[in-house]
Amino acid sequence: MEKRLALLSTGVGVVEPIAALVRTGDPQIEIINIVDDSIVRTIGRNHNTVPAAIVRRIAVYCRHAEEAGAAAVLVTCSSISETIDAARPMVSIPVFKIDEPMAEHAVATARTTIGVVATLETTLQPTTRLIQTKILASGKGITLRPILAEGAFNALQEGRPDVHDEVVLAAIRSLLATCDVVVLAQASMARAAAGLPPDAAARVLTSPSLGVARALAHFADRA
Repeated sequence: MEKRLALLSTGVGVVEPIAALVRTGDPQIEIINIVDDSIVRTIGRNHNTVPAAIVRRIAVYCRHAEEAGAAAVLVTCSSISETIDAARPMVSIPVFKIDEPMAEHAVATARTTIGVVATLETTLQPTTRLIQTKILASGKGITLRPILAEGAFNALQEGRPDVHDEVVLAAIRSLLATCDVVVLAQASMARAAAGLPPDAAARVLTSPSLGVARALAHFADRA
């Protein structure tokens, strides 16, 4: 039985880090990469709302992945996480959201407050909505505190990753003072958490490892 996983991404920067996690978890899995780096810009121009054309495009990419022999799709971008609900009925293979396990873990471990950090408004809003959905399903009385780490994304795009990490770390630290856990909304932000001491880092949740683990569990179940 072929073990083939499609990674659907909106930027090339996350492709290799996530592919490395997949290879570490199961070296036998073949990776198919589908990257469309125009999506986030399009959402931004549409007032941070995903247009219908993007929803259709994601569904088409998932069908292409299935036609290419993928046994599952892992969508690596939280900005398009909400489109997956529309794409799933269009294919016969599972389509995983990289941020869904993180949202579930945040709600399961938090007592009263969850902080959310993003460097893009296009990601902050859907991540907040996803976590809110999980909160409602849990019945817990958890409050969300979202923060936009302004300037971090532009710094990363301009080749200043150190500035990106400093801005993100400042946002994380401000939320750790009042929140049980802090969620990093974008896979590209995980690197910034490396600057935290172990006790603080344990309260910061990132999506790549949890999202990849769920996708790999699908292949383990099929073995």
